[in-house]
Amino acid sequence: LDNITGTFCIARLENVANINEASKAGLSMKQYLKKLELRWGDHRFDEASPEEEVLECLQPHNSIEELQIQFYKGKFFPSWIGNPLFTNVVSITLYRCIECQVLPSVGKLPSLKYLNIVGLDSVRDTNGLFCRNVTTGSQILFPKLEKLTLDNMPNLQQFTGAENGDFPSLVQVYIRYCPNLFEMSSVFHLKVLQYLEISYCIKLQSVPEGGLPASIESLVITGCPGIK
Repeated sequence: LDNITGTFCIARLENVANINEASKAGLSMKQYLKKLELRWGDHRFDEASPEEEVLECLQPHNSIEELQIQFYKGKFFPSWIGNPLFTNVVSITLYRCIECQVLPSVGKLPSLKYLNIVGLDSVRDTNGLFCRNVTTGSQILFPKLEKLTLDNMPNLQQFTGAENGDFPSLVQVYIRYCPNLFEMSSVFHLKVLQYLEISYCIKLQSVPEGGLPASIESLVITGCPGIK
């Protein structure tokens, strides 16, 4: 199937017994794929499944444009997901990866425009690898990102880690159903942000200390009783 084009979805990945089976998929050879969906089953109890090793072996070709990972139960995302050699990646969706503790380091992807993070129950903050680490130095992160969604993340406490210059293209931010979120200082650094939605973040009590960006055109706050 090395000449397959368009969208390719591999479902029920919990049935992959070992990394040899994953490697035989040869996704890195499928250069004409535009969108790849990697999906595990939602309800399963096999704690011994080698999910992290399997996902590491499912690295797509550098020409991929869209990536979705659903119901993955590893604690860490693969090393390849943030490789800047993926110059064509425009959209990434991470859905219900409930065991992942750290968001992937995708800030160096040069063409990433849309990032949707939904249902990552174990993530507590957006700092660390997601926004900046030792190897990035002074590099501007998320240079082309236009829309960011953080949704249904019950343990997320802080949206921090951004520095001046990061997210230079980000115009839309949606933060929904994050009941333990109490700090979102990164919003202050979003210099071109136009639309900000904050919904059902019951512990959030104020906007960032520096205020909202002057570029804001629309602000939607719903179900946040702590905000005065």
